[in-house]
Amino acid sequence: STGSCSSRNQGGSRTRCCASPGAGRCYTQTRARAGGRRPQPPEAVWLVVRDLAALKGTWPDLTEATRGADSVGREIWTEKVDGFDMRLLVTESTPVNRCVTQIQSPPGAVFGGRWIYVLAPAGSGTTVTVTEEGWVTNPLYRLMAKLGGQHRSIDGYLAALGQHFGQTVKPEHR
Repeated sequence: STGSCSSRNQGGSRTRCCASPGAGRCYTQTRARAGGRRPQPPEAVWLVVRDLAALKGTWPDLTEATRGADSVGREIWTEKVDGFDMRLLVTESTPVNRCVTQIQSPPGAVFGGRWIYVLAPAGSGTTVTVTEEGWVTNPLYRLMAKLGGQHRSIDGYLAALGQHFGQTVKPEHR
C-alpha cells in the first residue's frame, strides 16, 4: 500500500503529500523546459554541454565542478551550484544528442531531480533543449523556487551557454 496521499496540480508543478509512515513528506514535483537555437554545429555545443565544468566562470551559479567516479566507476560530478553542494550522476550520454544528469540526493534532502539535455541539428546550427524534472520537500524552498521562477536555473544555464560562444541568449520556455 502506498498510504494516504493527495495531489494537486498548479502551474506546471504538482504537489504530492503522503501521510503514511515511511512514505516521506509533502513535496512538489516540478518540470521546466527551455531552449533555443545556437549557430554552432552540434559537435561544438556537445563539447560544452557534456563537460559539466565548462561553464564555470560563465554561469554565475556554478562556482565549483569536479569530475570523478563512484565506487563502481560511474561518472559523478561534484558541483557547487547557487550555494548548494551537489553530486550529479551522469545516467545517460549519447554523443552529440542527449545527456541526462541525476542529483544524488542524500536522505532528508530538500530537493532533487534530473536535467535532460537534448541537442538537435538545425541547419548549420543546433537547437538545445534542457528539461528539469525535480522535487522540493521543504515548504520554504518551494516558496523560494516559486518566487524565483520555475525556469531560473535553466535560463541561467542557457544564457551562460550562449555567453560561452559569445552570444546573448534569451531562452524560450517550452
